[in-house]
Amino acid sequence: MSTSEALNQHPAAAPRPWGPYAAAIAILLAIGLAYADSFHGPFLFDDIPTIVQNESIRRLRPLSEVLSPPAATTTAGRPLVNLSLAVNYAFGGLNVVGYHAFNLVVHLLASLTLFGLARRSLLLSGPELAARSTPLAAMIALIWAIHPLQTESVTYVTQRAESMVGLFYLLTLYTAIRGAESNRPLGWHVVSVASCLAGMACKEVMVSAPLIVLLYDRVFLSKSFQEIRARRGGFYLALAATWLLQGWLVLSTGNRSSSAGFGLGISVGEYAATQLVAIPHYLWLCFWPRWLVFDYGAEVIVAPSRVVPGAVVVLLLIAATLLAFRFSPRLGFLGVFFFAVLAPSSSLVPVATQTMAEHRMYLALAAVATLFVLAGDWLLNKLLDRVLGREERQLRQMLVTVAAGGVILALGAQTLLRNRDYRTQLAMWLDTVRKVPELGRAHAAAAGALLQAGETSEAIREASIAIELDPEPGAFLNRGNAYLMRGRDAEALADFNRSIELEPDFAPSYYNRGSALIHLNRLDEAEADFTRAIELSPEFSTAYLQRGVTRFYQQRYDKAVQDFDRTIELEPRAADAYYNRAQCRFAQEQYEAAMRDVAICRELGFKADPDFLEKLAKAVAEDR
Repeated sequence: MSTSEALNQHPAAAPRPWGPYAAAIAILLAIGLAYADSFHGPFLFDDIPTIVQNESIRRLRPLSEVLSPPAATTTAGRPLVNLSLAVNYAFGGLNVVGYHAFNLVVHLLASLTLFGLARRSLLLSGPELAARSTPLAAMIALIWAIHPLQTESVTYVTQRAESMVGLFYLLTLYTAIRGAESNRPLGWHVVSVASCLAGMACKEVMVSAPLIVLLYDRVFLSKSFQEIRARRGGFYLALAATWLLQGWLVLSTGNRSSSAGFGLGISVGEYAATQLVAIPHYLWLCFWPRWLVFDYGAEVIVAPSRVVPGAVVVLLLIAATLLAFRFSPRLGFLGVFFFAVLAPSSSLVPVATQTMAEHRMYLALAAVATLFVLAGDWLLNKLLDRVLGREERQLRQMLVTVAAGGVILALGAQTLLRNRDYRTQLAMWLDTVRKVPELGRAHAAAAGALLQAGETSEAIREASIAIELDPEPGAFLNRGNAYLMRGRDAEALADFNRSIELEPDFAPSYYNRGSALIHLNRLDEAEADFTRAIELSPEFSTAYLQRGVTRFYQQRYDKAVQDFDRTIELEPRAADAYYNRAQCRFAQEQYEAAMRDVAICRELGFKADPDFLEKLAKAVAEDR
């Protein structure tokens, strides 16, 4: 039965003309309020290689390069996500506001799509639910949209991969429903297949979408699979064909640059055991989202004391899903949807870099929110039947609205609080180490954030903790930088040496050791380190800058100018490169050229040394 037939058969289900529009406006306003303070959060963690250091997003042409992101990024094998970052860069460079705005727009569209999907599903679910389809769908969409568990997929820029695939997954299903109900389904089916194709180019979660659409069709719209094949067989063949793109993307990226796949140091059994702990934890966060964690690390959980209780919960959920399919297939569909969207990242295929992550619940939360609203509505109405009787309809509706509003306000307030953690790198990493004190890389990242804040003593402490927990190159690098800032050059050099020993091909280690060697006046060795950093990372602009500075100290001005030219080519607004080039040109007695560079520095807000400016002005006057 189509939704239009449901409305005709049950006139009470017919919504007021303004109802869906009012609900949509409420959803948009709620999201806007919950995320109003999220636009200025800095780039974090995976944002650095995926956005700040990703050369493939620096231009929109050739498109083939934009759609072929580097392997060591979150966008590897996800060309549409990389293209969205390139569009952001084209309009605003590395200004974070545009990236956050894009993420929020995607979330807004996904929330409205969920509202439409939930409303049409409720219209197909009997007269009682159809009569209240708009307010119930609005509650589902509101809870899903402003739940604090969603902040990682919305406020953490790189995780737009999750929200984008969520949007296209929901659009695929929604437009498939509209096509099944329409007398002219071709347009809806084309949009559904295009959405599915786009989702495949965003993230591997999309792999289950064709099967979920088929299952929805059988449960909600059709009496048999034979009917589906006869009426919409071509459409499902087209949906299935989108798997070809997904398969090609997965094969072309191998193990996603050693981040996901087999043979990465985590066995299938170990990863599956960890997911038996992760899934109940995600569900707990759905109902009590007070302990959200930005980074869980790569911990593998195999202790029976933790795995067995989780396994019991997961098995009970699977059994409940199967039982629901026997007696109430539409409720059973929610369980299948939940497991289907979690399966690519939370089943057997190891994700070695992060064995647990809250953003994986972005789409799965829709099933939980739907079940919560339906169960809560049923229980509350049963309770009010006993207390008030069935006659007090207006009072009942008011009490239900107040209860729903209380839940939504509580979730929105928690989302506001969580977004405050994203305001600075320091706030986020200090929050993470407070919640996961045993995670070495979180302490290392906190040390880096403390360095940027000028808290060198605290940075040394956090980096030392990180080294005790997990002696990885980044921890030594951050502690070495802290030592360098405190003038403890020998200790800095030792940490940089250790970082290079652990990872000989890590360009930042050579760059930082070169900086320490400059302080020790070992200029030839410093130049060699900067050269090695450039060999490992040819777009490493600050390595060119520092090599230029080293060559300036060596009075090799022509070579220094070449390095500053390359820095400016890579970073046209690098004011310190213009300033250093001005000093080189002053030394070469090219005073007019030096003055032009100084003028650019001033335009960029760089404060030059007054003594140098005075000498340059005097030289220009005498030269004229």
